[in-house]
Amino acid sequence: MELTILGATGRTGIRVLRKAIEAGHTVRAVVRNRTKLESMITSSGEGDIARPDALSIAEADLLDGEAMREAIAASRVVVYAAGPVKGAPADMPVRAAENILAAMKAGAGEKLVWLTGAGVLDERDGKSGSRKVIRGLMKLVAGKVLAASEDAYALVTQSGLTYVVVRPPMLADEPGGTDLAAGYEPPKPIPLGRADLGAFLVEVATNDRYDNESPFVSYLRRGTS
Repeated sequence: MELTILGATGRTGIRVLRKAIEAGHTVRAVVRNRTKLESMITSSGEGDIARPDALSIAEADLLDGEAMREAIAASRVVVYAAGPVKGAPADMPVRAAENILAAMKAGAGEKLVWLTGAGVLDERDGKSGSRKVIRGLMKLVAGKVLAASEDAYALVTQSGLTYVVVRPPMLADEPGGTDLAAGYEPPKPIPLGRADLGAFLVEVATNDRYDNESPFVSYLRRGTS
């Protein structure tokens, strides 16, 4: 399957790219800076990929609607793995969602996998007093970003496209736990390894298990195997 990955030069996005290619898929990476991604891929670090011929790269800014239409016009399945960028406007997730959805609806788009944070609410979520406290703190510290993330979530889930919204807790380069689980019970506050998250995003993009769902994804136990 061909996956279009947005945000592939990010710390999570490059893991999604690698996991997709390792799993036998082809990838169209849409990035602002092609040279940066090429440098990451050819370095000896985290960007190495097993099948360079399985990757194509397009340049486009998420906030440029026309550029996004050109970049993803033929994309059936899109994975949004872009994280916060220094200097980006607070409403970036909303503007990105508007441009991505418009491009997908105008082209071949069928399914969008959208990465957001565990602070975003879903009516199917289980109750948790501690999560209310955490969400309250997030509103104080990054209220505009949280509000924009929730507005983007509404756009994605009400778009009419098949979607999967993935809501991890805190992320880390190395896993802080084991036994990955997904569902609507509040996630445990264990750092989620970016590679494990990348593998999960590829999994939900390429099967229908979580279609039109918005699961939390987190480890059940602390410690590494």
